[in-house]
Amino acid sequence: MSVGDLVAAQSVRKKILFAAVSCACYEAGFTNAERSCLETLTEMLQSYSGAWRLTSVWGAPPNGHL
Repeated sequence: MSVGDLVAAQSVRKKILFAAVSCACYEAGFTNAERSCLETLTEMLQSYSGAWRLTSVWGAPPNGHL
């Protein structure tokens, strides 16, 4: 797998997370949202999912809490 393939895969993953965040906000009752807010929430979810992967690989969360 080339670097370009990895970048493309990350882009697709981020677009899917962005759509999921948008849907979650809509389901929570928000009818409008600033794109920057959705992007921030997407980055937070992406960071959390990265920590979750580390947990599954090493058995403990990076901050030591369960």
